[in-house]
Amino acid sequence: MKALSVQNPYAALIQTGEKTVEARTWNTAFRGDLLICSSASPKYPGTISGYALCIVTLEDVTPLSKKDLDAACLDEMPEGTWYAWHLSNLRLVNPFPVKGKLNFYDVSDELIEIIDDGTLTDEESSEIYTTYFAPLTYKYGKIGYYSQDPATGTLIRWRVGQDALEYMSASDRIWKLTEPDSAYENAFYGDSSDVELKDLSHKEAHAILNSWGVKKPFDQ
Repeated sequence: MKALSVQNPYAALIQTGEKTVEARTWNTAFRGDLLICSSASPKYPGTISGYALCIVTLEDVTPLSKKDLDAACLDEMPEGTWYAWHLSNLRLVNPFPVKGKLNFYDVSDELIEIIDDGTLTDEESSEIYTTYFAPLTYKYGKIGYYSQDPATGTLIRWRVGQDALEYMSASDRIWKLTEPDSAYENAFYGDSSDVELKDLSHKEAHAILNSWGVKKPFDQ
């Protein structure tokens, strides 16, 4: 099967179905199924690098326009000439390592096993992700991101592979799990929320935790 390497986080967004347009600087006459593989770099917490992730159908290629930006997960038009590759018919595969190349390249069909063709229930799809994809994600089980609520000083952190967030205030100094659809979860995941979170580096978060008298190690 023809394969295409895509850098993260865009490969992960194609895998989840959020990205249905791939923006490329080159056109192609090819139409049909493509194996989407994640590039080895850059690495993002919660994404898989250097693996085959899914199959999509390349239906059409058109000049990239502003109307394609949302589907391409882009905020603005890139400079120069770009093309919108319109993707459909997402199917997840049992992930396996792939050494990517530029442009198209071939991957043996014998390596490809479809594990979700889009007909599974939400519960079944969740089990597929937990079983096949989550353990391969970068920094799985470790703290991926820290942020802070500037209004209250509360620290929020996300552990890779975990939907719920953890939060701690200076008064409690205990990590607690957020409730589903809480203001912090909605703010972190980009949903509507009255809270605006400030991203922190691990070093910045550790300095705050240290000033609160929290015992090390901080990332447990």
